[in-house]
Amino acid sequence: MKKTSHLLILLILSILLVACSSSESKREDTKPEITSENSSGEKNTAVASSNPVEETSSQDESPYPIKNYVAIDKDNYSVTVDSMGWDNVSNLAYLNITLENKSTDKTYVFNTEDSFINGLQVHIPMFESAQAGSKSQVVWYLDPLNDSITVKDITDIEALIHVYEYELDSKEGKEIDTETIHIYPYGQDNTTTYVYEPKDTDKVLIDNDYCTIILVGSDMNSVNYILKLYIVNKTDETMNIKTGENYIDGKEIKNSPYFPLIKPQKSTFETIEWFVSTLKDQDIDPSNISNISFYVAAYANGHLNEDYFFKETISFTP
Repeated sequence: MKKTSHLLILLILSILLVACSSSESKREDTKPEITSENSSGEKNTAVASSNPVEETSSQDESPYPIKNYVAIDKDNYSVTVDSMGWDNVSNLAYLNITLENKSTDKTYVFNTEDSFINGLQVHIPMFESAQAGSKSQVVWYLDPLNDSITVKDITDIEALIHVYEYELDSKEGKEIDTETIHIYPYGQDNTTTYVYEPKDTDKVLIDNDYCTIILVGSDMNSVNYILKLYIVNKTDETMNIKTGENYIDGKEIKNSPYFPLIKPQKSTFETIEWFVSTLKDQDIDPSNISNISFYVAAYANGHLNEDYFFKETISFTP
């Protein structure tokens, strides 16, 4: 399933890659927006740039001593962390990275997933390409859920990188390598592990041998009503969680399936969202909800039709 989705992304990207000139021509500096959520439910918009970030007044002097760290060095490609810094405007740490394509006739595409900061599973995507025989300098912005980890807390960055070989003539791509990179900004001997600090307002929704799910807050904007969850996978398998039979103040609410993936022995922040308009159509006041109930089912990834780790219905006041 993952490989199929990666190839679909590659095909979408092909339109952009076909428009690229040869490695000797200048690449236009494009800045696509990458939007992700932090633990407060707010949207953080990071900018992915094809050029390294130069120090400006918006950036603190980097607290990170890491320089020119070679994360991967293969015969056909390499990944080097040139430096790490902090941007005061976006309130995000970033890595200046060089992606080197050592091949003579292939375009490579680099895609990250399964990213972790101090062991906390986070959403920090990177999707970049490097043409044959060239080096691509990119900026990888890290969104470590700002309310949970501050800049100087980032001691361990882990990400799974997929490398694809892309042929412009045939417009076809194939995965040629998958590598996990580990980056230690202060050195491997100075790592810390993220530990969630409970609050008096937390509500423990599920706590069993398989996982813990804590409601850490709720929020509402003009579009969505949002439940903010902290989830711990206690098993040694990648856990898939789904919900269903949603009732709010006694009325059944249809919403899209909720299928987060949580890696073995990892934790993450996730959200469940309902459209405000959907609630109002059911005569529900989203600013004054007294009860929410739904079932939660957890199972090993890829085993949807087999036995669940558990399945139970929870009911609570947000």
